[in-house]
Amino acid sequence: MAGTNPYGLSEATRSDYLALYFLSKFASSAYILRQEDTGIDLQCCLCGQKEIAVLSQMEFGVQIKPSGLQALRYGGKNRPEAPWKDREIRWLFHQKMPLFICSSDVKNDEISLYSINKIWWFRARNTLPFCVSLKPNETHRELDFSKDTFFDSIKVDNDGDGMIWNVPIGLPLVTVKLGDLQNVQFLTDIGKLVESVCKIEMINIFNSNYNIPVYLEITGWNTNEPGSVRFLPRILRHKPDSAIVKNICSAMYPAVIGLMDALREPAFKDELGDLKGIIEIMKKHVGLDEGTLKIADEIWPGNR
Repeated sequence: MAGTNPYGLSEATRSDYLALYFLSKFASSAYILRQEDTGIDLQCCLCGQKEIAVLSQMEFGVQIKPSGLQALRYGGKNRPEAPWKDREIRWLFHQKMPLFICSSDVKNDEISLYSINKIWWFRARNTLPFCVSLKPNETHRELDFSKDTFFDSIKVDNDGDGMIWNVPIGLPLVTVKLGDLQNVQFLTDIGKLVESVCKIEMINIFNSNYNIPVYLEITGWNTNEPGSVRFLPRILRHKPDSAIVKNICSAMYPAVIGLMDALREPAFKDELGDLKGIIEIMKKHVGLDEGTLKIADEIWPGNR
């Protein structure tokens, strides 16, 4: 009804507009209508250029939060007798595109963009966390996957794993101030920085989709500096079984077949033998299509 919005509600709207305007300076950005809101506030796409054409490249989602927020909580309960908000945890862990947290500061006319790469660690665990609390601007110690309690946690409930997990997500990946908006080189650089993180996260999403127990952990970066992102592959704790081998073979299939075909060139002839063992493993666990078998027969006659 007219006049019923609480005084001060416009502050959140101003935060959204500020984030939209700033992000649109280096990525094509669209605001998600509140009627369509599923948790992502902005849908963004990094763009490149080829001659006079603008090319869509890497997409990512953004959740906008007010500046000064100490923690972002997902899951948990609103009160002890309330139902567990496990849908928030599932939403957080099942995104199909990179997701960033944007702190929007309307008083100082600046935004900060944070990566939530650390949440992939939870894939190593068999139960959903009861509550995840993401903490911007807090640093973390080196991951130790031999431990089940890498992040600080406290037991508070019996739903899920019953734990509230405090997850430091580090310093901003990008901070943009009003004075930066006319600096074309700066905007290009931060676009490249965001793109490098998106590429890492797309690999993690791919591995998650295929249930491959490996994730790329972003171990460090320098705010606003392209080329500064550092990462390491992490093998998640799991019980090896034939299903995991099959999943990995399925994920590798296009690349291995492409490599096998490329190595048919005379310059790589001596290296083909090294690939044969991998081909045999893939044949056993996922099978090979007729076209691939034909290529294999040409390379290794009588291989069937």
